[in-house]
Amino acid sequence: VLRKEYQGEEIAFKCDVRAELVSGCGDTERTHSCTHELTLDKDQEKQWKQLGQDPLGLRLQVKFVRRSNGRFSVADIRATVPMDGGLNGVAKDADDDKNK
Repeated sequence: VLRKEYQGEEIAFKCDVRAELVSGCGDTERTHSCTHELTLDKDQEKQWKQLGQDPLGLRLQVKFVRRSNGRFSVADIRATVPMDGGLNGVAKDADDDKNK
């Protein structure tokens, strides 16, 4: 979900973007992030772009809509978090403790 304070935000057709998603809670809480140099097609009214290209990292599919002033806003977001939820290091550390 896009935070309320950012729902009215508009961006230019070319900019750097950073996304962050927190999953889990307590000891299993993980923060996933990705950055992307974004270039939108100024002539398209609606377009989907993928942010993040790492198959083992956070990837977002974001639908942008062109506003009447020529800037863009986010209309929809689909997120793909890492398969392990970012817990590879945690599981390895737990296994190491068992073997001591």
